[in-house]
Amino acid sequence: MERLAEASPPAKQVRLLRWLSLLVCALPTIFMVACSLQTRVL
Repeated sequence: MERLAEASPPAKQVRLLRWLSLLVCALPTIFMVACSLQTRVL
């Protein structure tokens, strides 16, 4: 029973991992949008 509990990560860790992956995926697009906006303003 203890091994099963250790194998399955808690819900909080899963949520954190999902948010981290979302941020990692969204960062490049946000960076590109920011760069394009800066070039437009300048």
